[in-house]
Amino acid sequence: MSYNGVTVPRQWVISNNYPLSILKENNIDLRDIKNIREFFNNMPKKEYLKLFSCVEKFVKEHKEIKRFAIRSSQLYEDGSENSFSGLFYTELNLGNEGDIVNAIIKCWRESYNVGVIEYSKKNKAFQAVPCTVIIQQFIPSNKSGVIFRINNKIILDSNFGLAKSIVDGNTGCDEWIISNKTKKILKFKSNKELMNIPIMKRLNPNEGEEIAYQNLSNLKVKNFDNSNSILEVELTKNLRRKKSLDNNEINKIISVCEQVSNILNIKNYDIEWTYDEKGKLYILQCRPITKEFELINNTSRSGEYGIGLVNGEAIGKVSKVYDYKTAMNFNKGNILVTKRLSDSSLVAANKAIGCIIESKSPLSHSAIIARELGIPVIGNVDMDAIMEGSNYYINGKTGEYKIIEADISSNKNNIMKKILNKNITENTKKIILKNISSFKQDLFK
Repeated sequence: MSYNGVTVPRQWVISNNYPLSILKENNIDLRDIKNIREFFNNMPKKEYLKLFSCVEKFVKEHKEIKRFAIRSSQLYEDGSENSFSGLFYTELNLGNEGDIVNAIIKCWRESYNVGVIEYSKKNKAFQAVPCTVIIQQFIPSNKSGVIFRINNKIILDSNFGLAKSIVDGNTGCDEWIISNKTKKILKFKSNKELMNIPIMKRLNPNEGEEIAYQNLSNLKVKNFDNSNSILEVELTKNLRRKKSLDNNEINKIISVCEQVSNILNIKNYDIEWTYDEKGKLYILQCRPITKEFELINNTSRSGEYGIGLVNGEAIGKVSKVYDYKTAMNFNKGNILVTKRLSDSSLVAANKAIGCIIESKSPLSHSAIIARELGIPVIGNVDMDAIMEGSNYYINGKTGEYKIIEADISSNKNNIMKKILNKNITENTKKIILKNISSFKQDLFK
């Protein structure tokens, strides 16, 4: 894209021929996933030092670049039908040679993580192989986000700091709905609270400590993992109210993304972008949209509502999934409640009739995966707000969720009457009854 005038970070590629050759030289069966993960988890000293030497030489040759991002890349990733969104490994803001080497090896290992394996079950043609690794110039972002074009509308999500806060779905954001034809703003809303920033100097900030980043000050440390180089901070009240983008910046993003769309011949796109401290716009990633969706206006309503991510309704017992153990114990036909749709939660998602997730952005990785599941999904709901083991009704279009007090195995008609009082259509009634009947044995054993 750079040849066509689009600014992208500098980047280099490590072909997956390299890790494949390492596995073959060490007589590792390419079908033995457990053994491959163990090999990369405890890579032989000889192989590690060989890779370290190459990385050390590379860093010296490009000493003008202070920080790097290490990203996975697969041939079957980011396609028009299958995104694998957020399932492979990425690590940001690395400057130390050892950290870069470890991130590269982790990219290879996480090509075989449980989320990738479970997602791959939707297409038998997928075969887990070590990924290609992209070494990318890291941009210390001043403001970042994601933009989707879906036919006649553009959805633009933005926040201060790194785009990680949006793609992970850990906080709200500024969101503009824009006409693709006229480029006029149709709607704006904001619910941002947190941001992610790179740690450039100090490595041990205390929770609650006030710090500054670029032109932003009085940022309070919210969460910090000592093993990570990214920090989560609370936005000040002024920053929560302030729009992260002005109109000129919005127009610039749309213009450049339309240019990218034409270059790659992608009509409906999902593009990650960032502005640096000097106001320079970079395009970080671009993929086709796998599933179209429509944002629902959730204002002026009472009751419990999240964000509708995948249209449809379901009634069933809810089960919370935190890790691989709880995922394996998930009963087929239940409604899954989890933070994000990745890793082991996809084990449960493949058995669920509906999902409730915490991800707060409809453009997050989890939201993209949710729409590919083909079952009703609601976002922006705190796991603690859901009663484990209770029967719930969820509506993936409106975002509504509520407890069904009655024993739904024996009082289906009464339940339907209550739901129909909320103006649910006769067609919806048939869908819900069909779900109840289909999963009765698993739901109410």
